[in-house]
Parts: sequence; C-alpha cells; structure tokens
Amino acid sequence: MSPKAVKRCFLLLPSPVCIYEMGTLRHRACSPQPSCRPPSGTGRLLLGLPGASSSPGGFIIFFDPAGIETGSVVLKQPASVAEIQPSSTVVLRCHIDGHPRPTWQWFRDGSPLPDSRSTYSVSNKERTLTLQSASPDDNGLYYCCARSAVGFVCSQNNFTLNIIDESFPQAVIVPQDLIVTKNEEAMFDCQFAAVPPPTQEWLFEDSPVTNRSNLASPHVPRTTVFANGSLLITQVRARSTGVYKCVGHGQRGKTLVLKATLRLAEIEEMAPFSPKVLTANQGHRVACPAPRGIPTPQVWWERNQERVPSAGRVHQEAEHLVFTSITEMDAGTYTCHAANKAGEKKQELSITVATVPKWVEMPKDSQLEESKPGYLHCLSKASLKPTVTWYRNGVSISEDSRFEISENGTLRINNVEVYDGTMYKCVSSTPAGSIEGYARVHVLEKLKFTPPPQPLQCMEFDKEVTVSCSATGREKPTIQWTKTDGSSLPSHVSHNAGILSFHKVSRSDSGNYTCIASNTPQGEIRATVQLVVAVYVTFKLEPEPTTVYQGHTAMFQCQAEGDPVPHIQWKGKDKILDPGKLLSSSSNPPALGRDTSHQTRLLQAPSSLALNPSRDGAATASLGNLFQCLTTLTAKNFFLVSHLNLPSSNLKPLLLVLSLHSLTKSPSPALL
Repeated sequence: MSPKAVKRCFLLLPSPVCIYEMGTLRHRACSPQPSCRPPSGTGRLLLGLPGASSSPGGFIIFFDPAGIETGSVVLKQPASVAEIQPSSTVVLRCHIDGHPRPTWQWFRDGSPLPDSRSTYSVSNKERTLTLQSASPDDNGLYYCCARSAVGFVCSQNNFTLNIIDESFPQAVIVPQDLIVTKNEEAMFDCQFAAVPPPTQEWLFEDSPVTNRSNLASPHVPRTTVFANGSLLITQVRARSTGVYKCVGHGQRGKTLVLKATLRLAEIEEMAPFSPKVLTANQGHRVACPAPRGIPTPQVWWERNQERVPSAGRVHQEAEHLVFTSITEMDAGTYTCHAANKAGEKKQELSITVATVPKWVEMPKDSQLEESKPGYLHCLSKASLKPTVTWYRNGVSISEDSRFEISENGTLRINNVEVYDGTMYKCVSSTPAGSIEGYARVHVLEKLKFTPPPQPLQCMEFDKEVTVSCSATGREKPTIQWTKTDGSSLPSHVSHNAGILSFHKVSRSDSGNYTCIASNTPQGEIRATVQLVVAVYVTFKLEPEPTTVYQGHTAMFQCQAEGDPVPHIQWKGKDKILDPGKLLSSSSNPPALGRDTSHQTRLLQAPSSLALNPSRDGAATASLGNLFQCLTTLTAKNFFLVSHLNLPSSNLKPLLLVLSLHSLTKSPSPALL
C-alpha cells in the first residue's frame, strides 16, 4: 500500500489496541495483526484495531506522510472580485490541510483577527472566513496560518480586499513631511473625496488650525487654510514645528486621519581634521562623516575648488576620499563639504605623502684623528624630513658632551678617542620606511707618551736605577734618551726601547734628561725629566726605652745620616716640640767619609731631647733634609714612675715616634 493510497482508514471498532509510529510498534499489548498497517518505513502515526465492527463509536485513523501542506487564500463567495459590493457577504477559504488536522488562524495586514466576531465568522471545518457585511473598513491583505503537532505553515498566495464605497472619505492628496528653514513658509496639501463631499479640518497638537494673522505679535506664525484643503504656515519658527493632522469626515465610514511632520532645517559644525601622513604607493581611505543635521547633509570632497570625481585613481565613495595608490603628487589640501537646506559646512584636510628616504650621502669608512673633532655623514632626502638615528656597536647614541647629531643627520664626535674606532650605523626613517648605512671608524692615534714621564725623580746613590719612557702613535715611534744640555750620556748609562739604565748611580748623574719619541708621519715629541741623586736617610742611633719618675727629666738620643744632611725634629702630642727642649744638637755633623773619586760620603745629624713626661707626654722624632722627603721612626715605649714608688703594674707606656725628613724611594716625595 503506497503513502498516497493510505489517506484515511475508517475503523468502526470500540477502541484502538495498538500504536505504530514511523512504522515501529510502540504499544506492547497490541495485536500483531492490526487492520490498518502503515507501509514499511513511512508514516507518521497509526492506530490499529484487531477486527471489524459496525459499532458507531469507531475511530477515524489517518496516515499523512507530508505533515501540513501549504496553500493559498481564495475568494469563495461571490464568484469574482468584480461582484464584491459594499455591504455584501464575502467568504474567503484557506487551502491549507494536513494530518493530523491542524487549527487555523486568520490575519489581516499582518495582525491576527480579534476574537470578537461581530462582523465576521470563522469555520474551522470548512476553513473559511466570512465577512457578513463587507465595507471599506474591512479592506486589507488577508492570509491564514495552520498549526498542528507536526508543524506550522502560512498561506503563500493571499487575497487583497479593496471595497470602494463613495460615501467613505478617500485620500486624494496625502500631505508630505516638510523641512524648512527658519522664517520660511510651509505648505501642506491635503484633499479627500466622497459622495456626498466630505468635510475637512487641520489639527496641530490636537487643536484645530484656523486662519489667523496677528500683526501685533509677529512671533505668532500666520496660518491659512485654503478651500482646496491646503494649509499655509508663514514664518516658520521652532514653536511651529511638530505633527499636523489632516482629518476627513465622510457621510459613512471611519474618519480618515493623515499625518505630516514639520521640522526646521539645521546643520551642526563639522569636526576638524588632523593632518594625515599617508604612505606612498599604497591604498588609503579617508572618511568625512556627515555632521548632524535635518535633513541629513550631503557630503562631497573638493581639491583646488574642483569636485573629486566618483571614479579614478583618486575618487569619492559616499563620504570617503579614496586613493587606490597614492603618490607624491596627491599631497595637498582637500576640503570636505557638507550641505543641506540649512546651509553648508566645510573642513580642510592636509595630506602629506610619506616616501621612503633616498641616499644623498651614505656613511662610509673614515679615518679620524685622535683628540680632534670627527664627522660621519648620513645625508638622505624624502617627502617628509627623515629622522636620523645613529648606533655605535649596536647601541643607540644619545647626544651628550662627546656626540652631536646635526639637523642633516651628520654625527660629530667632539673629541675622538682611541676607543671610538669601531662600527657605526645610521638609520634614516620616515613613516613609509627606512634605510640604513654602516661606517667603520679607524682612529689615527696622535704621537703621545704613555704615560708621560714624571718630571722629577730621585735616584739612590750607588744603586742600579732605570727610568722608563714609552709612547704610541700611528706608527710605532722610536724612543731615545739624551741629556738636556746636549752632552753625551756617560758610559755607565745606556738606553734601550725607552728604558734609561744607570748601572751604578754616581753624583754626577744628577741633571735634566730628555726623552724623544718620533716617527715618520708625525715627527717627534719631547719630555724632560729632572733626576736627583741622594743617599736615603737612615737612623744610626735610635732612642732607647726610658723609665723616669714623675717630675723628672727623660733623656732621648737620636742620630741619623744621609746626603744631603738630615734635619731632625721631635714631635710630642702630635705637634712639633719647642727646639728649646733639645739639650744638645749638632748642626754640623762630622763627615764619616769623603767622596774622592767614587768613594762614599755620609753626613751624620745627632739630636737629644729632654722631656718632662708629666707635661709633654709621648714624643716623635722627625728628620728631614734639603729635599724634604719624610722618614718616620717609631721609638720604643718609655714608662713613667710615680714618686710613691708604686708597683710596676701601674707603669703607663707612652708611644715615642721619631720621623726623619730626607729623600725616600717614593716617586713623589712628600713635603713637610
């Protein structure tokens, strides 16, 4: 049995005993041989009964494989649209069916018909809508919808009812919304037709509008209602704006109300543009939003007082200024205009086209002289002034006391140092892109001593002494030593690679010596050194530890030798003691030897000190000679003993320091 054949199965039986759904048995207690079976694999729902019966309480069981079938709304009565007359009966039929049987609902102009049925009736059995006395009030688009457990559909081909009753007012001219400028006049046209002719009136804010002209109050607008139904409003002000209603009254039917709005035209100021920088050879869009206004302002772009075309490489799309591929020649000032009935506004936009920089002079490897200013050039050009950044060994260079970057991108090294010899990078950039160049700097060292020799140096008599002198330059310099007075170096003095060697210092070696450093490209430099020969001061007799009673005199003796003759001073309590405390001293020490040929001559300086411990405390002896070099001797402690002959545990040690002033081995002798 096919699905088309099984539409309805009439079973006059007392009750169903089995249920099939989609060809599957769902009720376990049903008979295995129902009298109405669905085709295999098809069907929605089937109720089956085990046997035939003539009982009037049977059931109608149907099978509908399609669910709900959509259809159309057709005119059932009268036979044709031309026969529809006012107050006649109109019957519409809904051609939607389905199984199980759906419920229907009728709609007019998109809204469901209300439940009150004073003017119409609905038959679900016949699927009809009956309008008992159709009138123009019933005009509209009618359609139906059906709903069941299996779905919901609406009619596709619907019916439009349009009954014309000459006694009902019909709109002949419909008033249109108006937008006018301040103090301008506004005219609303409105006209109705009916038999007999309808009456007409205008309402504003639900109050009747009449002819009026108040010369004493010019702020009150003048209104005129013409015989043909038109309304004229002169000198429109803000208080004149709003909704106006044109009302038509016929002998029969509903009152017809037509609405129209009156508004004042206005336009706000446009937001200013910020200058734009656009990248060359790329596409760009610049929007010009229309300012708020009534009506909506029209927007267009101009350049050089000419309107931008609607097509081309540079064109306008709606409110957008479009560059399909911008070039340098497109740079300039563009003006966006916005206008409506209220007036016109405009704003200018400055567009700059950014190009990638091009080299005028690239950085190049350079030789810069030490201690002089050095320059590295990085010259480029573009439509926008490029930004130049310099890097040294990959680190950005900031301007300081050593580096300056000029407006054209040149890097100045104010005082070239040896360590400035490295790799430099220059980056020239604009919003469109950047270029970079590299330069290696070679520093041409100046001819200089490293370090400069000390101008005054001491040499110990009868010792081996060396004096160093080193220098650098573009080429390795040759270093020589000479005597400043031009005389030759003694035989026991030699020099090699900048080292002046004294194999055994003699007194005649004192004097001025000159170190000369020279090379071919830079010439020579000189440094003069004064060498002094001396015998270093030594103590020959040191103060001995002494124990005295309080109030008694303590005696210390000190003797030193050196060349030149040492000078002995005593210090106590961190100050030089009064020479009057010295009991004996010798300012002319006896010679211990004489310098005949290469013999040694030593000069001796003795000194004694009488000290009152209770008054002067600890003491220090200092010795110096002509060159004021300092040697200090810390003497032994001495003890104070009281008159009460206290035990030795009460003895108080005092520190005695002896200082000698003479030449020492220090490179820079300290002066007293």
